[in-house]
Amino acid sequence: MYQRGRSESVRANLYQREKFRATAQDIRSGALSGSMPSRTTLTVEFGTELHNFFSSAVTTGGHASPSEVVEGALRQKQDTAIRDLKRMIDQGLESARRGELINGDEVMRELRNLCVRRRATGGRQ
Repeated sequence: MYQRGRSESVRANLYQREKFRATAQDIRSGALSGSMPSRTTLTVEFGTELHNFFSSAVTTGGHASPSEVVEGALRQKQDTAIRDLKRMIDQGLESARRGELINGDEVMRELRNLCVRRRATGGRQ
């Protein structure tokens, strides 16, 4: 099993190019259009293994910079999560169309009972 050493621990600091305070209403209304930074800088230190991976991805021509490698991987992860969520919603709607519904009050009662049991046993079932 690989264990990450101290020098390989991941540390990240986020620096914003512009500071601003926005409410959800400002964002929905478009009041901040053009005032939000399009990019922020994130400085991350990686271990040798990941550093070599990023360097390889850039030198083989697939990406222009290590930033592109990270951005592409994160975007792919986000797209996958959204796709999975949509799939689960579709499955739920389809089961509802088939009449496979559950009683919300009953579910809430079961959840409350589960919480009571877990508190009584210190989190153990």
